Amino acid sequence: MASHQAFTDQDSIVVGRALPFSVYSADRKLLLAKGQTVESERTRDQLIRAGKFQSLGSALELGATEEHQPELAPLIENPLETYSRDFNSAVGNSRVGVRVSREETGESYPCWVLGADEQHGLIVTAPTKPDRSIVPVNEGQTWVFRMMYLTAAVKFNGTIRKVQFEPMPLMNVSLPKQVELRHVRASPRVATCMRASVDYGKEVPVLITDIGVGGMRIAIERESWEPRAGQRITLKFEIAMLGQDYHFKVPATVVGKPHDLDKRYPTLSFAGLKIEAQSETEKLVLHSYVFERTALDFNALWKALTQAI
Repeated sequence: MASHQAFTDQDSIVVGRALPFSVYSADRKLLLAKGQTVESERTRDQLIRAGKFQSLGSALELGATEEHQPELAPLIENPLETYSRDFNSAVGNSRVGVRVSREETGESYPCWVLGADEQHGLIVTAPTKPDRSIVPVNEGQTWVFRMMYLTAAVKFNGTIRKVQFEPMPLMNVSLPKQVELRHVRASPRVATCMRASVDYGKEVPVLITDIGVGGMRIAIERESWEPRAGQRITLKFEIAMLGQDYHFKVPATVVGKPHDLDKRYPTLSFAGLKIEAQSETEKLVLHSYVFERTALDFNALWKALTQAI
């Protein structure tokens, strides 16, 4: 019988490769057996998070028989926590989301703009499918890029100059001479990942995924609440600004029908909110947060885009 040892060899878990050892949870339930393929980045993250023990032996060598295989512990995470972890870990200080598609009307995939390179191009994370597998991208291909910038929708055709996989899957994208800008909002909004709660008679946790002075979008677990267009709620959240925490408790109205914004999170729905009855201090704090976030997020992107517009 092979012995368990502390799970310390996380770097040996590689997406797309066979697991070199079995990984077990704290109560010694098998999470994934030696020799099985690590199918996705999500599986790898879950193994690293939940794994406490490892063993070079197979499941059978660890005392199981063919008739009594060890119980597989579910790799389940709160979907709001998954979204928050992905947002904060995948993109560093960048919060510039972009969707890419091979054709003008083809299926689009999410990416993050990380910055600009010395050859006047963008550095973008590789596009991923809903199962978190990487979408095949070849150097020399032209893809359609769409994103929001302050109050405008931005669209351009970018040529893939280089694809790399270390330290993470990235694309270097050449920018065209012309970029299409279409103003669609009266005031700017920025991507964020802010914990909040909604009170609609029952209080449930949500995430604010983008925010502006008069509106925002939230992510909700489908099982906890099904918002309706026009529904009145109370939204609670806080913003840290200049060393002080500002606590918000504001009335809001659900705008439009909840939708599936990102297929990577099938148990989440996303809804727009219109914020109401803000005090002058709250408006000032929101303005400050939005423009501070804008300055941090779009610095590298703007340097590249201004040369192409």
